[in-house]
Amino acid sequence: MSYEAILYDVEDRIATITLNRPERMNSFSDALLHEWEDAIRRAAEDEGVRAVILTGAGRAFCAGADLRVSAEEDTVLMTGRVRLRNDAPSKPRISTMNAIPVSPSTSALSVRASSID
Repeated sequence: MSYEAILYDVEDRIATITLNRPERMNSFSDALLHEWEDAIRRAAEDEGVRAVILTGAGRAFCAGADLRVSAEEDTVLMTGRVRLRNDAPSKPRISTMNAIPVSPSTSALSVRASSID
């Protein structure tokens, strides 16, 4: 899958997933959500990846749902889908944020300790 709303890079066995919609403060759209889910799955399935860094481009990690497109897209269950994908991490994750996570979408990304089997 090619990405337009995120950046995905692997270096030194660390995958970096960057939300890349700085003009919208990295707010979630359906496109970003699908790319996010694919990147998380991709990192989890890649045996060469030992940890994942989650970050956002620009001045904000994530402003939550993009309200400009949510009326046009099926984003009603978006927050639950993000939380579901993040509740079962298979690798350690490091979230880098410019603020305290207070919305449902960013609180789902709160730092969680995990181990690799």
